[in-house]
Amino acid sequence: MDWSNTPIPAMRLEARFGDRLVPAFCERPDNIWAMIAEAADRNPEGEALICGERRLRWREVVEQSARIAAGFARLGLARGDRVAVLLGNRIEFALTMFAAAHAGLVTVLLSTRQQKPEIAYVLTDCGAKLPDP
Repeated sequence: MDWSNTPIPAMRLEARFGDRLVPAFCERPDNIWAMIAEAADRNPEGEALICGERRLRWREVVEQSARIAAGFARLGLARGDRVAVLLGNRIEFALTMFAAAHAGLVTVLLSTRQQKPEIAYVLTDCGAKLPDP
């Protein structure tokens, strides 16, 4: 796509990270989940995620992410809780991130390249919540 003729949306400077001013779009979704839901509303049958031969449409992304978010709630996780995510680069990673955003959870990303001691440290330090059995 040739973006050279596309106008840049209105922007403004906003204070972030203390006194640092950063440029930000004036009109933007409130959060990642709002952005996903808006994309699904605009084009529910459009391709959203592709991984190898597997393809999901925006409608399917919203449906599957909402089911995962409901699963988080059934596990006792609530808005503001941290959830640790250790997944490779695949569709389930994106769906889990979108579900966490939908549920208002804070994601703590773990890398498949981290060694066991690193993962153990992050899990001990990050405050990720697991419900009582």
